[in-house]
Amino acid sequence: MPKTLYVIGSFTKGGVQGNDSGDLTSYLELGWELLTTGMKIKQNIEDYRSADTYFTTTRDRLFMYKHLSDNLIAWEDINLDDFDNKIYLHNPDTFLEDLRYYSDIEWTDSFKSRFKEIDIDESEDENYICFQVRRRDHAAWRNGPTGHLISLIHNLSKKYKVFVVGKGNEDLQSVVNCELVNLEKYTSLLRSKGCLASFGISSGCSMLNYIYGREGLPVHILYTEDRRMIDQNRIMFFGEKLNVANVNNVVHFDFPSYVRSIENYI
Repeated sequence: MPKTLYVIGSFTKGGVQGNDSGDLTSYLELGWELLTTGMKIKQNIEDYRSADTYFTTTRDRLFMYKHLSDNLIAWEDINLDDFDNKIYLHNPDTFLEDLRYYSDIEWTDSFKSRFKEIDIDESEDENYICFQVRRRDHAAWRNGPTGHLISLIHNLSKKYKVFVVGKGNEDLQSVVNCELVNLEKYTSLLRSKGCLASFGISSGCSMLNYIYGREGLPVHILYTEDRRMIDQNRIMFFGEKLNVANVNNVVHFDFPSYVRSIENYI
């Protein structure tokens, strides 16, 4: 039988400073995958799934799909010559059309349940803070004032364990009571009652709070886009429609407000 590969995401860039790109065919950002290609797979898995059908995205994102299929292969391990048919779901010409579609349709309870379904254990850690730090060359203004944020993490870590997610944050490994985690561990942490709060920038990584976080989790987002873009239906811009996990969502439109929310835990 012919073997078919569905490409949820492909990557020739690392998405970190010095190895980055805004071209979505070179580096498919997590937010785009969550709300376009990944959503297509989850919504229509019965149409895609068979013994001779395989799926791929980058290794650190495979955990989001392991409940859907056993035929998952990390993009880093793929040999494209092994497949007779290769279907790339991420088409830059249709991304915005896909976003409009998912923003406009009714999100029924069944659709929400499928969207947020995941096979992952809750973390057993207790009394900790989750923190996302973005360090990218692409749209670097969206990183926020990184130096100030790192200073706040230092202060937080004097009181609580702080789990940090985000590529390029290796310098934080030396901070006592601070641990760098991958996306799967971060998602596990968001689902646990031990998580006191989660802080992040308006980026794809922070969207994991809205989809997979535990109900009622205090989530503070520094919104770095034009605030006119946020409304109930604009899922790419943190509209409330995206909040299928029912987290306690607080969006900050200015940095001082965001800092005060962090300082409440120091």
